[in-house]
Amino acid sequence: MSWLAPQRKKLNNTVNQYNKNLAPLGLRVIKYGTNGFKIYYKGNNRSFIHVTTRPNLLTAKLAHGETHPNNRGKGIATAVRTFATALLHNAGYVKVRHQGVNFQNRNNASRKKTGKLPITTYLVRKHIGFRQSKMNNSNFLSYWDRSMLKKLENAKQTSRRKLEALRN
Repeated sequence: MSWLAPQRKKLNNTVNQYNKNLAPLGLRVIKYGTNGFKIYYKGNNRSFIHVTTRPNLLTAKLAHGETHPNNRGKGIATAVRTFATALLHNAGYVKVRHQGVNFQNRNNASRKKTGKLPITTYLVRKHIGFRQSKMNNSNFLSYWDRSMLKKLENAKQTSRRKLEALRN
């Protein structure tokens, strides 16, 4: 057995546990290969976050996500990122990275709200506690570590309430 096997097993067990806990909220966690998973929001409207992991370093990356236009402004994007970060934390990961990208033109009101940041960068920093990384002088690269645990716990409670409200 490889020295990575116990960490991969812990991630698999955490994914299974989260699947049971998140299903009533309309979220589903799907494991991909040995080093990744996705969290989907229910329905045909594609809203998800894809996560890649490096179990040897106990680090992960919120690699790619999308929120369907019908799901925007409801807290779903924040929820999938919150629960992905919480899942990683509970599986023993110590650092999570996020690279925001602007794919869409936004109106002036949206730019003022986010301070010209991509919306996902704004969300993970404001709600989950990610901080701007000094690597590569990028304004859009962020990271989360265990020092931001209180903010993550608050985001989990808020996301759970919002998803429960959508369910009713």
